[in-house]
Amino acid sequence: MGERPSASTAAGIARTGGGTEDSSGDLFVAFATGNQDLPPADYGRKGLPFSSALQMVNNDHISPLFSAAAEAVEEAIINAILAGEDMFTDQGVLVPGLDGETLLTALRKTGWSSA
Repeated sequence: MGERPSASTAAGIARTGGGTEDSSGDLFVAFATGNQDLPPADYGRKGLPFSSALQMVNNDHISPLFSAAAEAVEEAIINAILAGEDMFTDQGVLVPGLDGETLLTALRKTGWSSA
C-alpha cells in the first residue's frame, strides 16, 4: 500500500467510532510494494540517468483503492473486536466478549442495514 491509500486508514478507524481522541494512540505504518527496482538515492554517485521509469495507478482510477483500504481497516477492527473473549478486571468484574449476533442486533437498533 502506498502513501496515499494508507491515509485511508484513518477513515477505517473513524467508521468504527475511534481515532478522534488525543489518547487514541493510533499509529499507521505503510509499506510500498511497487516500483521495487528503482535505484536507491545516492547523491554522490555520477552517471545515473536523469529519470527512471515509474508505474502508478492513474488518479482517475485510484478512488476505489482508497475505499478498499478504509474497508480493510474497518473489517480488521471489527474482526479483532469479535475475536475478544470474556475476561475479568483486576477487581473481578466480568467483561464479556462481543459475539456477532449481539453486534448485529445493536447495529440494527441504530437503523443499520446489511443490504
